[in-house]
Amino acid sequence: MCVLFVVACLSCHVCAVVSVDVHFIDVGAGDAILIDCGDWEALLDAGRGYAEANTAVRAVLAEHITDGVIELAILSHPHADHYGGFAEVFATYRVLEFWRSMDTTPDTSGPGYASFSSTLAAEGLTTTLLTHGETRASGQLVWDVLGPGPLKTTPAHTNDNDNSLVLLLSLGNVHYLFMGDVESGGETALFSSVLPIGPLVLKVAHHGSATSTSSALLDWATPDVAIISTGYEDPPALETLSSRWTLASTWLTSAVGTITIATDGVSCTAVAGSGAVAGVGAATPAPAPGAELFLSVSPVTPTGQGGTATAVARTLPGASCSITVYYATGPSAAAGLLPKTADSVGSVSWSWRVGTRTSPGQARIVISSEIAGQLKTQVVYFQIVDTGAPG
Repeated sequence: MCVLFVVACLSCHVCAVVSVDVHFIDVGAGDAILIDCGDWEALLDAGRGYAEANTAVRAVLAEHITDGVIELAILSHPHADHYGGFAEVFATYRVLEFWRSMDTTPDTSGPGYASFSSTLAAEGLTTTLLTHGETRASGQLVWDVLGPGPLKTTPAHTNDNDNSLVLLLSLGNVHYLFMGDVESGGETALFSSVLPIGPLVLKVAHHGSATSTSSALLDWATPDVAIISTGYEDPPALETLSSRWTLASTWLTSAVGTITIATDGVSCTAVAGSGAVAGVGAATPAPAPGAELFLSVSPVTPTGQGGTATAVARTLPGASCSITVYYATGPSAAAGLLPKTADSVGSVSWSWRVGTRTSPGQARIVISSEIAGQLKTQVVYFQIVDTGAPG
């Protein structure tokens, strides 16, 4: 990851279990995200504070918080559609700690900021201003502060969306990237951070607006699934996302309601309020419209009897690929020759064991790639070397 400067632990209340449910609450055009780790909870933003949004937040919190305590509340940035619901949250739950961006400039366009500010002061909470490069932990959960970078403070950028907190939450090898409302101008400050390997859930910035989620951001983050918290059915970010990933990897709260992505640190599962369920695996990039299918198979190294052979091919990302290896006695039934999907750069490979009794000599390999009604097939040959094994 990026160079990290501070490592801190959250009070004495920590997430003691090794699983977490992240609930992206359907609050319309706003953000409210509950991170539920057993009897430890964090609330990242709280929606706009309108009746319908508050009802949604209230229902999710009531279902998952049984001790009346929220260990951590976080405000990504002081805009009404993110802080508006906190007044009711503070009135209902005991909050132990509060994080926010270094940008504390009031949202002058939002009528509720004065109420939020006075409520926050009355709570007497320990307020922490997070800075780029910090790492904080609660039990197994690790938070990395990736943004904001240098704050934008000119009058034209006062309280800019680019001053949003950008947080990476990790449990084991699974990661959640919370983008706040960062716009494309602020995304570039993130690219110096190297994201860890493993499934990544992207909370799309600024409710899927046209000013965020650039192609460069997707190249950097390579998310496995994208969540858009929005009140609209067709936010502009869908166009960018759908040009890079299949829409099955993008979920909208406006379409399916509150979305929960649960993980044990190894794999994760998404469940929507509509009842839809999906495993979260590697995203499959979609080819550009009209992209012509190609298939290129690298030469296969000669392999001795009892050795392991490997075939490597390049094609369009997301293409369905198959392989058949023909020996003198017929097609191989070796493990490792199952159909595969080309990865994000169009690479696909197979490895299999050549039997000790396989006849030496030339063997034929047939590889096929198919996508969007296009089919390509290539035949290559490789040599089976006589190692003296019976055959």
